[in-house]
Amino acid sequence: VEALDGVDAILLETCSTPAALEAAAFVFHRLGREVWLSLACRHAPGEPGRLETASGHAPEVFARHARRHGVAVLGANCGKGVAPADVGAVLERFR
Repeated sequence: VEALDGVDAILLETCSTPAALEAAAFVFHRLGREVWLSLACRHAPGEPGRLETASGHAPEVFARHARRHGVAVLGANCGKGVAPADVGAVLERFR
């Protein structure tokens, strides 16, 4: 716990499964730290218009999990074959 002295928040970057988010949020909230989440999305194989995480979850699924687990900040980061417009679409879908 001393390693987290002075740390206000933990960023989970490129998280792709709700189970990983749940586990990390449980631990870091117990330590009194905010959890920030950034997802990497891709175009679903065989469905170029469908954006999902590597585990196949839609952005809306993560938005619901983020709310349930008290995530303070929800964002998107790089993804293979994902253009800036796709990132904008992911952010809109979080709403």
